[in-house]
Amino acid sequence: MQDTQLNTIKNFLQNITTINQTDTRQQGKTKYKLNELVTMALIATIGNANDFVEIGRFTKKHKQTLQAFIPLKQVPSHDTIYRAFAMIENEYFENLKKDFNKLLNTDEGEKFLKLFNIDGKTQCGAQT
Repeated sequence: MQDTQLNTIKNFLQNITTINQTDTRQQGKTKYKLNELVTMALIATIGNANDFVEIGRFTKKHKQTLQAFIPLKQVPSHDTIYRAFAMIENEYFENLKKDFNKLLNTDEGEKFLKLFNIDGKTQCGAQT
């Protein structure tokens, strides 16, 4: 798939970098930027990941595809993801997820979902 086919989604995910300004971690001691962890979690929750362990598993399974959207050298542990989310307001992530869902309801969103093998039932949380 060509990069130009997913420009709107890439732009959306790149705009998440503003959350890095609220990162209170010691920057010299972190492997992952806060926006990268949020992006991993955002995409994983669309794929029906419900907790930090499942987000880690989803990230590991889709590492190569995720690298098209974030510079993912290693997969973070679920503990790392949890600690990062302890700093984020729930409302921020929920609003981000709502906006991302709107974007996924476009033709470009359909192409994005196919990259991760996510269908409508998975996105809605149905288990079949």
